[in-house]
Amino acid sequence: MFKFKTQNSIRKYAITSFLFVVIASILLLIFSQKNEEKSKTANEEKIPLKKEVYVQKINPPLKKENVEFTHFKLDTKKGGDFHLKTGSHVFIAKNSIIDKNGNIVNGEVDILFREFHDAKQIFLSGIPMQFNNSNNYLESMGMMELKGMKNNEELFLKPNSDSYIDLASKSKPQKEYALWSLDDNVEWIDAGEFKTISNSRRENALKLLQKEKNKRKKLSKSPNDFFEIYSDLNAFPHMEAWQGVSWELLKGKIPVDFERIDWNSIKMKNISKNIYKINMYKLMTSYDGDVVEKEVEMIATPVLSKKELKRKKAEYATLNKKYKEFLKKSELEMNRLNQEAKLLNRFKLSGFGIYNVDVLKNTEVYAKLDLTFDFEKEYLKQTNDVILYMLLPEKNTVLNFRSDKWDDIPFTNSKTMLAAVLPGGDVAYVDQKEYNSKIKSKKINPGFQNKFALTSKRISESQFSKLLNNSLN
Repeated sequence: MFKFKTQNSIRKYAITSFLFVVIASILLLIFSQKNEEKSKTANEEKIPLKKEVYVQKINPPLKKENVEFTHFKLDTKKGGDFHLKTGSHVFIAKNSIIDKNGNIVNGEVDILFREFHDAKQIFLSGIPMQFNNSNNYLESMGMMELKGMKNNEELFLKPNSDSYIDLASKSKPQKEYALWSLDDNVEWIDAGEFKTISNSRRENALKLLQKEKNKRKKLSKSPNDFFEIYSDLNAFPHMEAWQGVSWELLKGKIPVDFERIDWNSIKMKNISKNIYKINMYKLMTSYDGDVVEKEVEMIATPVLSKKELKRKKAEYATLNKKYKEFLKKSELEMNRLNQEAKLLNRFKLSGFGIYNVDVLKNTEVYAKLDLTFDFEKEYLKQTNDVILYMLLPEKNTVLNFRSDKWDDIPFTNSKTMLAAVLPGGDVAYVDQKEYNSKIKSKKINPGFQNKFALTSKRISESQFSKLLNNSLN
């Protein structure tokens, strides 16, 4: 009996000890895991979060709207120049185009050129006007992009070639303007010097056009430039030889009612081969009884036969028709030339790419706006980084801001239009009228964040592109 009780006690003791060890082990494991999590959390808190560095790049905001390139063909061995309707002019030196390996490219290549002269064109291009990691931005006096392509392969321009651009300019840039290029299509860098010149091509073309007009006008005399002299042979017997002869006017003007006037004097003098100076004089009494002297001098040549006269009239009728046709064409050409810029900014090309004649500005000089919009509730900012575009037509630039920067928008105190392309594809915009009615300079406090809630209008991308034609004037 004693033995039985002893065995049970030992068994119970063993089981109890085993359970104690298991429970203790489980508790120790849990405690260790918690300490590891706390230690990991503490370490994570000590390591600063890596912030994303946002780099601006060329990003056209509208999918189907952009500034198109003008295409030219170029024989690389000959080089060549190309003229644009704005007055801009591109010159590519011979043997100056190379491939990615630095080899000279021979044969025909494609040259692509486009230019940007207003806020709409800058906006559509998606070319950033701001500097990365800086508050600096550019106000443009004209921007252009030049490319070279062959068989869909990008080509390059020798840095030290004699190639250059004459870029149209609406006015003469002040001394603070400089030439910039968009390095790797990411960051603006100094691109050297430029000089402003007059558009001599335009001026010379206008002069030549006017000279040609004057020449054709002189040749295209109408039948009214022919006349006959009817005279009293008793008074002017010397005129008998010229009776019935038609004259072609070379210089002077045929008076009104010339053939009806009873001239007091008619004198004719041969001044060169078959060319005569004709002087006529008449003493007349006006309706009021005043004596009036009428004198006429004409240089003319006789047309000695009706056949010749008919031929002359037909010839001049043809010339007159051609002159009228020329006038129509010359009018179109003059209108085209008058649309060209009178001034050009000339600079040498260090390569293909984007160049800009601009003045450097800084947004820090402006008061700051904290803007909210009615469309923000329609999407999640965490997954849709909507860009706000600030179009400034008077400053000829476009600034853009990510959604986390809408509380740091500069107030430029100039005409302003705001636009954002929403995730669905529509454009929400605040026009100049709405912007100016809500945000006025007298309401702005330079030392504080100025908060404004703005109501936008909603249209499609194509409608917005058309709207910009009138809205930025």
